[in-house]
Amino acid sequence: MRSSVAILSVIVLTALAAAGCGASFHVKNPFPDKPKPEADTASYAAAKEYPTAVATNEVRVTAVIDRQTRSVLLVNPSDDDYYGLRAWVNGKYVAWVNELPARRTVRLTQGQFVDADQKPLSVLDTDVAKVELQTNGDFYRAMGPAVEPAEGDKPRRGVEFSFPPKRNAAEARGN
Repeated sequence: MRSSVAILSVIVLTALAAAGCGASFHVKNPFPDKPKPEADTASYAAAKEYPTAVATNEVRVTAVIDRQTRSVLLVNPSDDDYYGLRAWVNGKYVAWVNELPARRTVRLTQGQFVDADQKPLSVLDTDVAKVELQTNGDFYRAMGPAVEPAEGDKPRRGVEFSFPPKRNAAEARGN
């Protein structure tokens, strides 16, 4: 008797669960908005707010322009973590950096940088003269920028040395 009640209750519960699942539905929006990454939205809004103060403080972060991967590499050799940064290129293009951990690097692609007109940065066409960082109302100038050469700019074979031209003995004595 007990086993038949248990079997009957299992059958009833299974039927109720199946009926409950079949009765629920979800209608999807046929015209969903195109999702915008939070960083892109923040960069676009920030591009209109370039600080008027001059970045006189230097922070121990180095900017490296990598033309091969078309990106900007931020190198933080210090023991300090930085959070919520705006990285500015030439005072015109800005990208949002959530975190720049101590003794780590963060690579920002050129597509992450936008100007006030929402035009992206092109590291191949733009001469990057300065990289600045803004956080918590403070404005810092990053060291560099250094430039990682593109594949066409690298030495063709091994290491190339450059020596001064040879002079003859008369020129060396000043005659």
